[in-house]
Amino acid sequence: MNPKLKSILEDVWWNIGIVCTSIFVFTVFAMSAPDLDRAGLGGLANLFFPGLIGVFTIIIYLLTRIFANEWNWIITLAGVVFMAYVSTMLFFDRL
Repeated sequence: MNPKLKSILEDVWWNIGIVCTSIFVFTVFAMSAPDLDRAGLGGLANLFFPGLIGVFTIIIYLLTRIFANEWNWIITLAGVVFMAYVSTMLFFDRL
């Protein structure tokens, strides 16, 4: 792997920044769902689920940094993909 790319992938602040950016993007996406005004308290899931998934991703990422210093970016990637999946399901009212 390219050493410059590897240093970016292994950097803690890049990974946390990607997760925080994903939280913002997918929260905005989930909150722009049609018929959200008729969802009642169920609409709160669209607001909180992307953030909760992001916080858990950051916690798991930081815990795995304690035990292993390589390949931790896979945790970030998995968290962002799962956040995208949940946000899409919330947008289409399938969750």
